[in-house]
Amino acid sequence: MLASLPCQSGQRQPDNAATLPALRSGSAAGGYPFLEFDAGPNPLLDLCGRPAVNGDGTVTVPDGPGFGIELNADMLSPFVVARQDVTAR
Repeated sequence: MLASLPCQSGQRQPDNAATLPALRSGSAAGGYPFLEFDAGPNPLLDLCGRPAVNGDGTVTVPDGPGFGIELNADMLSPFVVARQDVTAR
């Protein structure tokens, strides 16, 4: 598995829900040398966090379980109309 994939310098950092799954699956599949991501102005892209671009222009592949997405709950709070907590048995 690759430790990191290159991304285009001079652009906003990758920051949407499709980026992290693409990063993980692309690195596992191999032969996926670049990461493409949306660099347009869209505040909703901040909802899922931003992987950091390393000094050499690569993005580190998350090594934990799942996609590595952490939703920014504070961004969603103005839109919550009802809340229910669910706990495991």
